[in-house]
Amino acid sequence: MKIAVIVAICLILASFSFIPQQLVDKNSIALEIHEDTNSERIKAGLHELQYNPQLAKVAEGHSDDMAQRNYFDHVTPEGLEPVHRARNAGVKCEVGENIFTVELWGNRDRLAYRAMSGWMDSEEHKAKILHESYMQEGIGIAFNYWGVAYVTQNFC
Repeated sequence: MKIAVIVAICLILASFSFIPQQLVDKNSIALEIHEDTNSERIKAGLHELQYNPQLAKVAEGHSDDMAQRNYFDHVTPEGLEPVHRARNAGVKCEVGENIFTVELWGNRDRLAYRAMSGWMDSEEHKAKILHESYMQEGIGIAFNYWGVAYVTQNFC
């Protein structure tokens, strides 16, 4: 009887889309987005972006904040915009930002592809990816308890 209860509990828990942060290789997803971004830029005749760890930290902070407080916006509930978050971290440049969210339902495969497809299908987001004056980018990814992914791409 005890084994049946334990098995039932495990099956119930397995049906939830909970994705522990430590089980996700966020760096490889960020690298894939970075490579895809540069591929799009090269196709458009633009220079590649350098990956900036400081911008990535700003992006990850925003993704974490959105995941923890369950909102999706470029502006925090306190009114901090991307330029404010970057300046608070010591980044001084023209800042651009793309954000993306999706419910993964336990499947994090192709997250980079889904984010890039969403951005490239939007003229506003595509324009940021192909903005010729940007030289650097940083990408941050977070997941909330329910398996919702939040991706932030910052440009400088």
